[in-house]
Amino acid sequence: MASSEVKFPAEVATKIDMTTAEITST
Repeated sequence: MASSEVKFPAEVATKIDMTTAEITST
């Protein structure tokens, strides 16, 4: 279960990073 909890934030961080890249690109 701990692994799943750690994996979730990792995916969210990746999504945020991609979104930030888009904002920076624009």
